[in-house]
Amino acid sequence: MNVTNKSADHFEFEDCLHTYFAVGDIAAVSISGLRGADYLDKVEAFRRKTETNDVIKIASEVDRIYVGAPQTVEIRDSSLKRIIRIAKENSASTVVWNPWITKAKAMPDFGDEEYKQMVCVESGNVSLDKIKLPPGETSRLKVEYSSASLK
Repeated sequence: MNVTNKSADHFEFEDCLHTYFAVGDIAAVSISGLRGADYLDKVEAFRRKTETNDVIKIASEVDRIYVGAPQTVEIRDSSLKRIIRIAKENSASTVVWNPWITKAKAMPDFGDEEYKQMVCVESGNVSLDKIKLPPGETSRLKVEYSSASLK
């Protein structure tokens, strides 16, 4: 995704590719690549925390903005026996989201049980990582998704 500032002034913006991944069973999913990254926990009023785990397991509502996190992330889905790799360039943020039970039931466009078969891992530049683009400059966000069998 390319954004070019054709104005005479600086402007700030956020970008994020909202990717919803189908998984076999959220209980059999782990997300790696974010250890040591700070994140804003939207479930806890945007409280800033640091990821201390090698892998993230989802067992309740999760809505996190990992800031200053340009690294590649992997979703390991042992139920479907696959790894999804998310490699990115010019993306300082990673968002991890699953609405879990209560929020899923409150969403009119989301099935009550769909939280069990999905996870969002989004790449972009949001919140503290928003982009400040000078006049005439272009911001480029590139994300490459790949998958492999999980042995």
